[in-house]
Amino acid sequence: MNTNKTIKFSESVDFMADKAFNVLDMDPGTASTIKACEAIIELRFP
Repeated sequence: MNTNKTIKFSESVDFMADKAFNVLDMDPGTASTIKACEAIIELRFP
């Protein structure tokens, strides 16, 4: 049985950002502000 979960790109970015915030011992409020998504750009290539 395959238990591997495919994660989305945004989940991967969130995971890495959380790791960086922990290493930097960043204030949770500041980290939340940085992590907030304000815009999404979708690109499609032929």
